[in-house]
Amino acid sequence: MKRKVLFTLATALLACLTACAAQAAPVLTLQSAYVRINVDGRGLITSISSRLSGKEYITAGKPSPILSLWEDGKIVLPTSAAYDPGQQTLTLAYSNDASARIKLLQKEKYFRLQLLALDRRGVVNNIVWGPIHTTISKTIGDIIGVVHDDEWAIGILALADKTTQGPPADSDFGQMYYYIHSPDSAKYPVPAKYKEGERFSIGETASMT
Repeated sequence: MKRKVLFTLATALLACLTACAAQAAPVLTLQSAYVRINVDGRGLITSISSRLSGKEYITAGKPSPILSLWEDGKIVLPTSAAYDPGQQTLTLAYSNDASARIKLLQKEKYFRLQLLALDRRGVVNNIVWGPIHTTISKTIGDIIGVVHDDEWAIGILALADKTTQGPPADSDFGQMYYYIHSPDSAKYPVPAKYKEGERFSIGETASMT
């Protein structure tokens, strides 16, 4: 009887360890010249670490989704994630039956993320990149979503008008814009497709690739 109980406990423990390992294993690892980001099978960022020092910048114990949904004033976290390396897309499933498909491009110094589709959205009226909980808190940006200390900075820059910093809010967003200007047109010529004094609304679709 004792052997049977011990065997049952060992089997249960082994099953728990196997399940936990599967849950913790990243389904996606993003890498630039400076940083490595792991995303697990729930669509949560489990690690943001420096490739130079190995230092970890993600806050343990707080869920940091790569993309969450905004439904009735509440954050809806993803429950599962699947990555397609051929298409470079990440598909996230949510508890409200919604499904999001994200395009991810890995560049030398940054990552470019684009929401391609949001299916079965129901009453979801906004999406939120993150929120991402980091260990950095010395300086927190106001207009641009960035945090930094004396060694590192982590931030998200909007590339479209419909993307603003922070969680959705029922308030006006001040009219802001980019202004094309060169302090020295001979040394720093304005690119041919732009002209001096040209204005673009903040977050307007950029030509960054």
